Amino acid sequence: MRGVRGIGRWIACGLSLAVIASASHISARGTSKLTGSLSTDWYFLDDGTYSRVQSYNALRASLTIPSGPSQYLLVRTNLRWRKDLDNSPAAVSQLYVYETYLQSSGLIKHTNIFVGRQFRFSNLGSALIDGGTLQIKLGRRFQFEAFGGSQVLSVKPDEIRSFSDLGMAGVRMSGRINDATYWGVDGLLRRYDGSTSYKAVGLDLAHSRRKLQAYAQATYDLANSRFATLRARISVSPNKWYASGEFVWREPYVRSNSLFSVVAFDRYRLARLGLRRVVHGSLAVDGSANVSFTGTITTLYSTLGVATGNWGLGWRHQKGRGASSDGAYGYANLDLTKQWSVFGNTDLSRYRVQELEESLMDSYAATAGICFRPGRDFTIRAEGQFLRNAINTSDWRLFLRVAKGFLIQPSPAGARP
Repeated sequence: MRGVRGIGRWIACGLSLAVIASASHISARGTSKLTGSLSTDWYFLDDGTYSRVQSYNALRASLTIPSGPSQYLLVRTNLRWRKDLDNSPAAVSQLYVYETYLQSSGLIKHTNIFVGRQFRFSNLGSALIDGGTLQIKLGRRFQFEAFGGSQVLSVKPDEIRSFSDLGMAGVRMSGRINDATYWGVDGLLRRYDGSTSYKAVGLDLAHSRRKLQAYAQATYDLANSRFATLRARISVSPNKWYASGEFVWREPYVRSNSLFSVVAFDRYRLARLGLRRVVHGSLAVDGSANVSFTGTITTLYSTLGVATGNWGLGWRHQKGRGASSDGAYGYANLDLTKQWSVFGNTDLSRYRVQELEESLMDSYAATAGICFRPGRDFTIRAEGQFLRNAINTSDWRLFLRVAKGFLIQPSPAGARP
């Protein structure tokens, strides 16, 4: 069924699962608990042309019902309500359901089972789906995972689509060769508009021993009959040094049922290098260079700076595709007391968007904020942002968040109130 289901059914489904799971707790050998958070976010935007006021109210909650030392049922939901508090023609009011699923862990030996709306990640792709997942772990050497469902469209999150229209299915087998080397094999199939849009397989290897970590990955696009990705990554951390490097070769992602699949395109290659040296305590000097190649076009992005755990500043340079940019950046996160902290960052740059332009343009961006924690799991955060460049002469944004976490758990039998 291609269908559209009201989002209220998801809420009713989630509540029903919670009730059923709670009722099944008659013989449980543990204490159920409900954890989560409530938050409200307010955005005030003024870019010199129009002003906007938006609010986002979110509920994240997890009900855990244990039935043994390593066995439990879990009901999780993540809801967000957006409301635009202005008269703009673009004003939107919408309820988003990011997650609503039931998880069974260990109730069937060696398994995790997820049913409902959930986010699934694969080395070949990821998506929010309405469906199910099965995970099986056999000892320390082998794991198996399979998932399937219909993809959730970001523009219509209140709809449950049919599998035949927007289906997604994946499988992964993984394990370890020894204590330091891991392997994995992935498969993924996606449908769009009723036909196969992506089908691929992949292989990855990871090695970690003391101060050396290495990773390699290769994927093949079965739908278009070509290699999709080759990736190699390595990092070492001798003494006070940390160095990392990565090379990526990949094809642009083009759906096989799209007209663009028959258009010639340039391959994409990227090389990254990072180097960090601890000078004293938490003070370190670090630099990075990213070079990307697409056809005959080369783009370079590099940084050099100093940083600690609380602050940092540096310089960056970018050049390629007829544009160039040089700038300075800085950030700070300072705890004033146990309850109060302040933070901020800034970016000042001069840039050219075309090589033929004689003059350079300036860009200023800054963020500053304060955070107050009046009690346990209670946070009030206020933040201001400002941006000015050749396009935006004045762009102001204010953000306010109030969030409170909660834990509801019955006291053990015999405990004093």
